[in-house]
Parts: sequence; structure tokens; C-alpha cells
Amino acid sequence: VFARIAPETLDAAVEAIAAAPRVLLWAQGRTGYALMALAMRLFHLGRDAHWLGGITTPPLRAGDLLLANASRGDLPSTTAFLRHARALGARTVVFTGVEAGAALDAA
Repeated sequence: VFARIAPETLDAAVEAIAAAPRVLLWAQGRTGYALMALAMRLFHLGRDAHWLGGITTPPLRAGDLLLANASRGDLPSTTAFLRHARALGARTVVFTGVEAGAALDAA
């Protein structure tokens, strides 16, 4: 999968994380655990980062970033969160293992 990712795509994701006033992360299954860990690491680095399903997670605002994973590209909850984030004026980054799908369209 990583061999198919253009380096500038990852650069854009890193820049979006660095520029966002707040980062919310979301994924399901095992990837969810990995993104929970990333949320903690970003927090340890001084970023305002939160797991979307957390009990103390603040609301997503315009200008914030939603970073999500939709490995199949069509996970309904992920797609819904991405659409809602865009409607609020937040930026979105989605990681997926497919080249097309509802999550990519929503992001």
C-alpha cells in the first residue's frame, strides 16, 4: 500500500495536522486502536488532538481537522463523520486502501 502512495500526499497530510488548531481522529477496528495511539502521541507533542469517540472530546469546529481511516473506502460511519466535518467547515484527511469510494468522495 505504501508503495502506491505519492510522497506529496503524505506531506499534505502532515502539513494539515501541523496547521490545524485541533485534530480529531477516527477509525474502526484494529486501525481504530492505531489512530487512538496517534491521537495520544500528537497530544504528547503538544497538539490539541482527540479521539472522536472519547468522553472528553470537544466538538469539531471550522478550521479543525478530522483525520479518518476507511480501509474499504465505504464505511458508513466514517463517511458520515467526513461529510459532517466538511459541512462544519473542518478540513479532512482520509486514509484508505482503495482508489475510489464514498469516504474519498466525502473527504
